[in-house]
Amino acid sequence: VIQSELGSGGMGTVYRATGPEGTVALKVVHPHLLATPGILERFLQEGELGKSIRHANVVRTFDLDSIVHEGRDLHYMVMEFVEGRSLRQLLRDLGTVPEALLRELTVEVSAGLAAIHAEGIVHRDLKPENVLITDDQHVRIMDLGVAKLQEASVALTSAGQFIGSLHYAAPEQFRSETAGPTADLYSLGVMLYELTTGENPFRRDDPAGCTQAQLRFVPRAAADSNPEVSAFFSEVLGTLLAKRPEERFVSAAQSSRRSMQVASAITRVIRRDFRRVSQSGFMAIRSDGRNSMLIFTAAGTSEGLKSGTIGGGAIIAYGIANDGDGIDDTDGGVLWR
Repeated sequence: VIQSELGSGGMGTVYRATGPEGTVALKVVHPHLLATPGILERFLQEGELGKSIRHANVVRTFDLDSIVHEGRDLHYMVMEFVEGRSLRQLLRDLGTVPEALLRELTVEVSAGLAAIHAEGIVHRDLKPENVLITDDQHVRIMDLGVAKLQEASVALTSAGQFIGSLHYAAPEQFRSETAGPTADLYSLGVMLYELTTGENPFRRDDPAGCTQAQLRFVPRAAADSNPEVSAFFSEVLGTLLAKRPEERFVSAAQSSRRSMQVASAITRVIRRDFRRVSQSGFMAIRSDGRNSMLIFTAAGTSEGLKSGTIGGGAIIAYGIANDGDGIDDTDGGVLWR
């Protein structure tokens, strides 16, 4: 039973619905596109690939089916319904994302990518719109609409149409070369760079300019654009953004380990100098001129920090504390229960 429309994109419309699995997301292909060569094949492929992946950081696909409605074939996909918002929405709310949260995002997105790659699949369209942060503050990768099995993963169709998103695609995708798992790591690097600095370094006024930027332009270090970012994390982004696949991390698991290498657990949590940064459910604590901390809450209400709860009635804090050694140490803890 369809309850409401959640959104519409180039290929189809997604609805909130109820079924045997409970609340689900129902993705329906635009009927007028079915006459376009390759559209139905891509949709069915997305569903079959999605059904093969079961991981906490990837949105699940339950089923594929079709019905005849008012004389037209309607092809649909039944997917896991996830409450949350995209990284694009997060970027709009915050402008830039604190490094502590970026490291958490890197770990969870990398874990999801590792699960996708383990099935022999390359996502090929990783971007902020396709990554959700759930209400309980976990990451879920979605939209395998242009994903491919690794041995067949090239970015151009037989008609010469580019598959993927120009601003996030790896250089090898523009060269019509086989795109392996490291292509997804490049896209992860672009996405994290944008979340770090507030800008996509490869955005240009036209597709040709964007293509040339992806092939040749080397963006300046993220730490030069955002001085609150550590040199270490900036180096991680630089490795992800290497133009040659062999110069990137060899796997999503390696990028995850590297991004968290200098993270340390600090039990003391600072309680003063609160500053609201948005109504989106995110708060910031600033302890002094250098140190900052981000607070996740369930809802950004006028009641302040104590109004938010996360699992077990706790407000969870993540932050960055620079003690002068040039390394930003990740901080996490519980403020109130």
